[in-house]
Amino acid sequence: MICFFNGIKISGNAQHIYQKGLKGLHHGTLLYDADLKALGEAIHSKGEYQGKSVPSNRSDVVNIREYHELGDTSIFIEKLLEGFESFYNERFETLNPTEIERCASIAEEKFSKESWILGYSPRYIHKRFIHWEKQDLRVEMNVYQDVIEEISFKDNLGNSHFTDNCKELVGSPLRLEHLKRIFPLVSTTDLLELF
Repeated sequence: MICFFNGIKISGNAQHIYQKGLKGLHHGTLLYDADLKALGEAIHSKGEYQGKSVPSNRSDVVNIREYHELGDTSIFIEKLLEGFESFYNERFETLNPTEIERCASIAEEKFSKESWILGYSPRYIHKRFIHWEKQDLRVEMNVYQDVIEEISFKDNLGNSHFTDNCKELVGSPLRLEHLKRIFPLVSTTDLLELF
């Protein structure tokens, strides 16, 4: 589900259905007072991704605050809850301390772990071109559940580069600490550019 205001996107949502037990996990956003420049830089990755996940619907975005000044974000949230309660004719209640503790426990045990954040993803292929040490290279990488299955760096003539490094990367997670170990002479900034 996507929400638009005057034809401009103010919301994005995503969900995942667990095959076992058919449970769903749904999350969404509302842009009230976001840093849109930082948002644009965060969501527009370089290169091309191919995979089975549903592609994002890229649209221009706007903050609700530009059209409806409601004060700071906490006041906006209060108004949003009031609107939900009015629309659904239901009273929302604050979580009790036991429920809050359980949520924090689940977040710590599962949702804050790298295995969930990075590892629970469909297989994808990432292709991009980079300019590295005075030459253009095509990087192609197959990744499944955060593990690099195949990777290559090739120049315009089809010659392979970083061959030994690529062999060492296969089978390891796509994590900065692994990249630093395998490319010890490359700066963190350049590693983030390479991958």
